[in-house]
Parts: sequence; C-alpha cells; structure tokens
Amino acid sequence: MCYDEGILQAYIDDQLESALWWEITRHLERCATCRSNLDELRSNDMFVQECLSIFPTDAFSTSPVARTHLNVVPQGRRSILLKIIGRKFDFMNQYKKLAAVAAMAAVMFTAFSLPAVRSVASEFLTVFRVESVQTINISTTDIQDLEKAFQEGAGKVDIENFGKIEVTGKRESVPVTPAEATEAVNFDLKLPGPANYNEPELHKITGHSVKLTLAVDNINAMLQALGSTQMLPAELDGQSFSMDVPTGIMATYQSDGNKLFVAQSRSPEIKTSSGVDVKVIRDALLSIPALPENLRQQLLAINDLKHTLLIPNLDGSSQEVTVNGTTGVLITAGEGVNDTQSLVWQQNGVIYMVAGTGLELNDALALAAQMK
Repeated sequence: MCYDEGILQAYIDDQLESALWWEITRHLERCATCRSNLDELRSNDMFVQECLSIFPTDAFSTSPVARTHLNVVPQGRRSILLKIIGRKFDFMNQYKKLAAVAAMAAVMFTAFSLPAVRSVASEFLTVFRVESVQTINISTTDIQDLEKAFQEGAGKVDIENFGKIEVTGKRESVPVTPAEATEAVNFDLKLPGPANYNEPELHKITGHSVKLTLAVDNINAMLQALGSTQMLPAELDGQSFSMDVPTGIMATYQSDGNKLFVAQSRSPEIKTSSGVDVKVIRDALLSIPALPENLRQQLLAINDLKHTLLIPNLDGSSQEVTVNGTTGVLITAGEGVNDTQSLVWQQNGVIYMVAGTGLELNDALALAAQMK
C-alpha cells in the first residue's frame, strides 16, 4: 500500500503520531514509488525553506493552495528555523500566532536583506532584500536547549494577542508556457538544459504580501518568560512589518523517473516603518539567555548581518560553496530515506535553487553555470 501525498507531507512536517511515523519510515525503505513522491515533496519544500528562510507561511492562511511559495504541491510549510526546531517543538503546531511573531522577529535579527530607504506614499520605509546567503551552525543539543527553554518559558505565556496579521493576495500555482513564464517575472528567466531530461513543466507561483502589526506588551511577556531582561521599547507598539513575496517560477524536469527542480524568484522584501529600530529588536533577541551561546556568538560574528540570508547547518547538513562567483549553500535532506540535495544562491537580486535526488555538487554547479 502506498501513502498519498497528504500523509507524506505530514510525515515531512512531523505532524504524525510516532507509531505512524516509524511505519512510514520502514515503508519508504522498500517502496520506490513513495520514496520518489517524498523526494518530489521535499524538493519542492526546499525552495520554500531556503528562499524564505524563517518565515512561517502556514501561520497566515488556512487555504491549502495559499500555503506555499514557489511550491507545486500545496501543503503546510514551516520556515527553516522553526521547522528544524519544530522537529522537537511539537507544541509549536498548537501556537500558530507565536510561530508567526517569532518568525517575523527572527527575520529582523537575521535581517535577511539589503537595507535601503525610499519614500512610499509619503511614508519612509526601510526595505530589506536578500543579497547573500550563509550557513549558521546549529546542533541537536542546541535544539534541545531551545526546546526546554520554550516549553518552560514561552509555553506559559498567552500568545493569542502578539500582533495582527493581514495577508493580501492569493498564492496559486498555475501551469504556464515558456512565454507566459517570461512575462510573469521582471527578471531574465534562466532555464538550464540538463542532459537526458525532458523539456520542463513550468508553474507560476503568484506573489502575495503579509503584514504584521506588533503588540509589544505581549511580546515582552514572552521575552520575560524566556529569562530576558532586555525588552522591546514601548515605541514599537503598533508598528508594522510587511513582507512582499514576488511571483516566481518553478521548472520540473523528468528523466526515467528522476526529477530535477529549478526555481527562481526575486528576493522577498521586508519593509518596516521609519519608527522601527531594527538594531533594538536584534539586540533584544540576541540577549535572550535561552539562546545557545555558540549560536549567539555566530550571529554576533557575522560581518554583514543586515544583508544575509542565514541557512541553518544542522549537524553538517549544509555547506557553503562558490556558485558563479558568489557564495551559495548546498543543503542535504539527510533523513536516511533519500539523498535529495539542493543548491541555493543569490545573484543580481534573484534567488535561485536547483534540487534533485542524487544531485551531486558538481552537477548542480554545472546547471548553475548555465544560469549565469
């Protein structure tokens, strides 16, 4: 018996009971069809995780088709940080609002973008865009320490009123022709020609925006519960962050049952009003005692934190590599049931990803070279 995609996605997202999870794990060892389906789901998942990093898309919408960015399979997703931690933090599934606020706050202290200032409707906004990618090491011990802190601290806090979340636009995956794909984005679409693969199927993933308005008192209650003495200033109450996610294109190549995925999109943009001091938020989050010291020191040591998208390196699952003259990250799925790898990099304001089962680094770099 094979499992449907909904069950396999729940397996990926750690939303299954332990007994069923192990049953599926054993089944995957002997079922090539389910392994292939799981590989496809994970490969699609990679672009969401690596390109959007720590932003929890499923915290903002209950519509299945609206739960993905550049994802052909519309299922629930979590951000890299929350998803990695979420493998231990089962309680996070029960607290979507906390996940949303924590992720938006994490966006601010990892500051995964290029800051610029411009006038929009007579209001000055700070705009953040991805300019580079970098790994940050995190271990299972770090995860266990964070789990304990959140269970003992944040688990006691009323998290229903951390802020107001508004979503504009409907995210949809739409099959398109090459001409339609080119017309859908405002950058030069670059599609490689891997040997022995069919012409790709193309999907357009429509853009959307998310706005979070902070309720500072409630967020400070969480920080205090985590043992922090540095709070967010009262002036941040009612201030807003917005995230604009542009339209992107996902190409799926097939060859003898193997699949290769190529995704590309303009960088998401985080915008803050002029009254928001990002450094204050960053300092408050980095001062949380529960944050493992080695993780804190890595964040402090990053020379250009405001320009960098951080990809967690969980026990060696990621490594930095040079891609077309810039720094990229190779990510290995590494859960014992497949050998999916993804290569992620940013160039000229566009985030790219290639992913596939058994994809070797040299092959991924060769594909990337075709996309210069």
